[in-house]
Amino acid sequence: MASPSKMPIINDEYKKLRDDLMLLAYSALDEAVDRQCLYQKATALGTTVMRKFSSLEGEKTGLRRKLAETMQREVKLQGEKMQLKQTLQMLKGKRSPVRAKKLDVS
Repeated sequence: MASPSKMPIINDEYKKLRDDLMLLAYSALDEAVDRQCLYQKATALGTTVMRKFSSLEGEKTGLRRKLAETMQREVKLQGEKMQLKQTLQMLKGKRSPVRAKKLDVS
């Protein structure tokens, strides 16, 4: 990306990361900033970003697992739906008209 300030904001946690990255980027341009302090901040920010990516990978794996389970359930339900349709068609084919008998009440 051309500028850290152009990064899209997802939520407050990412907004803080974006702000920290922006501050770090602009600090790197300032000649008066202590380079050792700048390197420490960059390392800390890099570690935070790496942890976040690791967390996101775990979440992505969990979501993929849930998607696979949902898709399996959908296939099972589609099979059950087809069985019900076939049963309904079979029952409709066997149906014979039932006539009500009049009761003689005297």
